[in-house]
Amino acid sequence: MTKNRFAWICFFILFAPTVWAGGVTPFGKEKPIKLADFRPHPHGMEWYGEQWSHGVWTDKGRHFVGVDFVISNVGFGDHKATFKAAYKHADGTQTKCKAEFDSDEWSWSKQGFSIQAGKNKISGDLKGLNIHAQCGAMTMDLRFENEVAPLRPGGGKLVYGQDGIYDMMFTSPRAKVSGSAKIGGKTIPIHGWGHADHSYTTMAPHKSVRRWFRFKHVTKDISILMAELQTPVQYAGGRHGWVMLLSSKGRHIATAKVRYGFDGFIKDEKSEEGYRIPRRVSIKASEGESKLEGQVLMTSLKSVKDPTASWGGLARTIARRVSKPRDYRMNCAYQLTFSSQGGSSKLQGEGDYQYFFINP
Repeated sequence: MTKNRFAWICFFILFAPTVWAGGVTPFGKEKPIKLADFRPHPHGMEWYGEQWSHGVWTDKGRHFVGVDFVISNVGFGDHKATFKAAYKHADGTQTKCKAEFDSDEWSWSKQGFSIQAGKNKISGDLKGLNIHAQCGAMTMDLRFENEVAPLRPGGGKLVYGQDGIYDMMFTSPRAKVSGSAKIGGKTIPIHGWGHADHSYTTMAPHKSVRRWFRFKHVTKDISILMAELQTPVQYAGGRHGWVMLLSSKGRHIATAKVRYGFDGFIKDEKSEEGYRIPRRVSIKASEGESKLEGQVLMTSLKSVKDPTASWGGLARTIARRVSKPRDYRMNCAYQLTFSSQGGSSKLQGEGDYQYFFINP
C-alpha cells in the first residue's frame, strides 16, 4: 500500500467513526443487536469504509492499548484493509505495528463472528471479543469479557437521504480485559478495562461532518462516554449526540436523548479558519427515569494538531481541498450528577476532551 493511500485510510479512521447527523433520519428507537451485525458489510460505494476499534485502560484511566481494523474503498482498489495495534508503556513510549492487506488477503466468516487478515484475527460473540495481533515486533492476545451487553445509540443508523448511510454499534460498551503482549522477546501481562465499537459508512467524512465533541473516560469504577456532532449546512447544521454511563454493575444510562451546551469559547488565532473551542461543556440527558447532568471544564490545552501535517505532499494537498481538519485536545475536570429510582450520586474527576473540526 502506498504512503498516500495509507494517509487516506488514516483520514477515514480519524473522521468517520463518529457521525451523529442533523437534517437526516435520526437514530430513532433502540434496536437489539445480533451477532450478524458484527460482521463486515462490503459495499461498492467510493467512500465506503468500515472499522472495528478496541481500547484498553488501566484501573486509573490511562489508555494503553489500541487495536483497529479498517476496510476502505478510498484510493485505488476496493475493500483493502489495514490492521493496527499499539501498546503504550508506563514511561509514555509506544510500540506500534501495522499491516496492510489487499482485498484477497483478508477474510471473514458468514457464521458467528470472525475476521482474519494474515496472522491477525478478531472474533467473538455477544459475551465478548478475542483479539490476536501479530505484526512488526509485537504479538498481542486479548480477551474482552463484556460487563455490559452490546448496544447502539438509539437505532444506531443515520440515513442522509439518497446520499448515504452511517451505521454503528458498541460491540463491547464496557469489558474486563485480560491477555498479554510480547515485545522484544519480553512478555507483558495485560489487565484493564475495555471499550470496543464497530461502524460503517458510505458517506465522505467531509460531506457528513463539520465538527464533533468527544469525551471518553474509562476506569476500574466507571465508563463515561460522550459525543456530539454538528453536520454541515447542507444537512441542516444539526447537533446530535449520545452519552453512556456504565460500570461493572451494568448499564446506568445509554441514550441519544442528550443536550450539550458549549460556552467560554477561545479563538485559535493561529487558525486560518478562525476555529473556536469551548472552555465549558454542559450536559443534560435522560433515559426513562434515569438522568445525567453536569459539566466538563477545561483546565489546560493539551494539544493542537493538523492530522494532515505529516502526510505526503499530494495526499495533503488533495485532502485540504475538501477539508480543513484541526484536532484540539483539552485537559479537563468533570462534575456530573446521576439520578434514578435508586437515588442520586456525584461523579467527579479529571480527564480530557476532544473538539475536532473537519471543516469551518
